[in-house]
Amino acid sequence: VQSNTSPSTSHSLPSQPPIMFTTTEGQSVNLSEVLKHTIASSDFVDCIGPLIGNVVKASVDSALSNYVSNLEAKIEKQEQTISDLMVQNSELKESNKQMNGRVDSIEIDLEELQQYGRRNSLRFHNVPLKKTELGSTDDKIVGLCKSLLDVNITVDDFDRSHIIGSINKHGNAQLICRLRNWKIKNSIFQQKRKLKNNPDKTVITEDLTQYRQ
Repeated sequence: VQSNTSPSTSHSLPSQPPIMFTTTEGQSVNLSEVLKHTIASSDFVDCIGPLIGNVVKASVDSALSNYVSNLEAKIEKQEQTISDLMVQNSELKESNKQMNGRVDSIEIDLEELQQYGRRNSLRFHNVPLKKTELGSTDDKIVGLCKSLLDVNITVDDFDRSHIIGSINKHGNAQLICRLRNWKIKNSIFQQKRKLKNNPDKTVITEDLTQYRQ
């Protein structure tokens, strides 16, 4: 008999007391042994094997069927989600198309409005200009119109004028002027051909928006 405190090197399960059964005749039967011999019997294995196989197969089939059903439900849900997203995407594309059309229309209207605001303006390019003349651009343009274009105007015909940018290294600058009305502006612009061979290469253009330029 080994002591309970001594280290055990065996990994076997602890032994169980035998199951005893007493018959009506008073005989004792060890049911544990009977069960062992029954389970070890080839007839028992042949009998119980198919039953266990059928139970396992039914369990696997049921689990697989449930898995497939759940997977099909998820796929159907995802397909519906994709279909809804495609409809939304189509609607957004159409809305975006309409919005782009409105933006184009607004840009056209805005450009026309900007150009309308410049209808009485002219730009004079390559105008000889000294720094001391920056405050008297009206007088400078009046002098150009009289000497080069034979157009008799006065500073009273201007709303305003100013330099664009700065005087370049050749001493020339670009001036813009806004006349009081379209008739005065047109009387100057119609004579621009007289600037063809001027020594300073001064030219006149209308004040166009960037798009029209």
